[in-house]
Amino acid sequence: PNALQPMVALTAYTALILVQNLTILLEASHVTRLNALVVVGSLGAFMLMMGAVGNVSANASYGVLARLLVDPRYWLCVVLLVVGCLAPVVACKMAALHFVPPATLTLSERMALKLSSRGSGAEAGGAEPLPLFGSGRRMARRAKKDF
Repeated sequence: PNALQPMVALTAYTALILVQNLTILLEASHVTRLNALVVVGSLGAFMLMMGAVGNVSANASYGVLARLLVDPRYWLCVVLLVVGCLAPVVACKMAALHFVPPATLTLSERMALKLSSRGSGAEAGGAEPLPLFGSGRRMARRAKKDF
């Protein structure tokens, strides 16, 4: 087999593990100690496993991890792969949040998004907030009570 195949495989697998762990951190609304422990433990277990596999002399990947960890091209490839995999996901999420805010946002958060998409607050003038839920008679009764 090709001598570079274990190096390419380990580079791709490292990037895959990092992308999955960073996705977990990005998707979490807040990071707890348990989240951090799981991510760090996962990365540590990955490195231990790759070190153990790389130390079996009968294996094609014997010594690959030791050579790759000191190679700057390996780290460059891993960083580029991780950024290349995460950038489109993050960009789509930010675009979706900006253009179609989720229903769980409060009215003030929606107004902040709406005003920031229009530009400065001076251009927006006296923008009236739109009701999130309900319309018709119930909203009219509520407005009548408040008046």
